[in-house]
Amino acid sequence: MSGGKRRLLKKKLQDILSQMHHYNAGIKHDALVGLREILSAYPSVIDTHISVIMSEVAAVFTDKDPVVRSAAISVLQQLAPMVSQEKLAPFFPLVSAHLSTAMTHIMIGIQEDSLKIFDILLEAYPDLLIDRSNMLVNNFLELISHQKSAKELKNSEKPSVWTLSVNPNRKITSQKWRINVLSKLKKFLQALIKRAAIRFPNKEVLKGNMDKPFSFHKNVAVSWTEHANGEQHINLFNSRETHSNMNTFCLR
Repeated sequence: MSGGKRRLLKKKLQDILSQMHHYNAGIKHDALVGLREILSAYPSVIDTHISVIMSEVAAVFTDKDPVVRSAAISVLQQLAPMVSQEKLAPFFPLVSAHLSTAMTHIMIGIQEDSLKIFDILLEAYPDLLIDRSNMLVNNFLELISHQKSAKELKNSEKPSVWTLSVNPNRKITSQKWRINVLSKLKKFLQALIKRAAIRFPNKEVLKGNMDKPFSFHKNVAVSWTEHANGEQHINLFNSRETHSNMNTFCLR
C-alpha cells in the first residue's frame, strides 16, 4: 500500500470512529457497518489501530439503540478471530469494564446483549476473561438476583443475603432468563476448571472433571469466599431434572 493510500485509509478510519460518538443512531450504525467493511478489505489496520478500534467498539456495548448494539456485536465477532489474546491483553481491562457495565445495566436489552458479547469473548479470549473472574461472577449474580436491603433483612439474616429478582418487562419468562444466565455461568466455570486443571494438575478436586463435561442434569454447587461478602453456596440446576450427585467447582 502506497503512502498516499495509507493516509487516506487512516483518515477514513478516523472519520468512521468519530461518527460512533454521534447522537444519531443511524449514523452510528452506518459507522459500524463501514468499520466492518474496512476490516474486511484492509485487515492490516488492526495492527496499528487496535487500541482505538477496540475502545470505540466496546463503548457501544451499552448504546441504548438495539440496532447499534447489534452492529457492534457483529464487529466484535469479526475482530475476535483477527486479534490474538496477546495483542488484546493490554486493552482488555477496558473491554471487560464495558462488558461489566453492560451486564449490570438498568436496561433489559443491554443486559441480554451483554451475554452475546460474553460468548464471543469467552470463545476467543478465555484466559483474559478468567483473569476477571472476581468481577464476572458477581455480575452473573446481579443478572438474576439482588442483595437484600436493610429493610428486607430479618434480624437473623446476614447482610450478604441474595434473593432472586423478577422483572415483568422481559420478553421471556424469569425462569428462561435465569436458565440462560446460568448456562453462560456454567460455561465460564468450566473454563475456570480447565485452566485450573492445567495450572494445578495434582489437585484432587479437579480429577475427572476434564473427561466428562458438566451437565445441568446434576446439582452443581458453586462455592467461593473472595467473590462475595462471606462464604456462600449457589446451586445451579435444571428444574426439569432430578438432582442427586453433587460436583464442586473450585474457583481458587
